[in-house]
Amino acid sequence: MKNLLTLVAIFCGSVMFAQSTASVKGNLETIQTNKEVGVFEFKLSDVTNEDVVKVSAYYKEFFTVTYNPTAQIALVKMVKNTPESRKVIVRFLVSVKNDKVIFDGATMNAMEFYERALK
Repeated sequence: MKNLLTLVAIFCGSVMFAQSTASVKGNLETIQTNKEVGVFEFKLSDVTNEDVVKVSAYYKEFFTVTYNPTAQIALVKMVKNTPESRKVIVRFLVSVKNDKVIFDGATMNAMEFYERALK
């Protein structure tokens, strides 16, 4: 019985803190162009417009975010287009609970995406 209660508690905790996945179109070549221009497009999942507006307000000195809730597309435009500023995108993604990123056919955590594509 004790084991059953533990399993139920773990399951409930994992459901409550479930994370979603963002996706980025393209490959390393197209992301290089995005880095040069300083504009990135993310398809977010399980996030509201209010969440994006609230979270993105913390990062205005690094980038601005325009969000289309119907298409679930976040357009990130860099204010300071440096590797350090692009790293802040990781904090934004995790803050809107999209801690995984699908990019170039692979799913990775947001920090791996930074290391592979944004750095």
